[in-house]
Amino acid sequence: MKWHDKRDVIIISSEFVDAMNEYRARSGKVSEKPESILKYNEFMGGVDRSNQLISYYPCERKTLRWYAKIALHVIMNNAFILYKQQPGKCNIRLIDFKDSVINKLIYKHRPKIVTPT
Repeated sequence: MKWHDKRDVIIISSEFVDAMNEYRARSGKVSEKPESILKYNEFMGGVDRSNQLISYYPCERKTLRWYAKIALHVIMNNAFILYKQQPGKCNIRLIDFKDSVINKLIYKHRPKIVTPT
């Protein structure tokens, strides 16, 4: 279905019959919207936040497969969101968090180098 309020929204849904429901805008104006659009607006926050985090520091390399890119984004961004929910941990930037995780993974599994004296 295609719905136009301020801009076009295209949705594929098998759950809703798309009955028109009344809603009240912030301005107080009463209008009608399809049920699927109302549910989309209600639950779109997490996806939008994830896309926002991904756009800050893209890590696309030609050597990574598409599934590796998705896994890296999902794991790192979800870990960052969970980390920030801990008390006292809310003042870290995403790039600093990613650097910290990568450094700990690298230094933990790095072979010991013995330098001759």
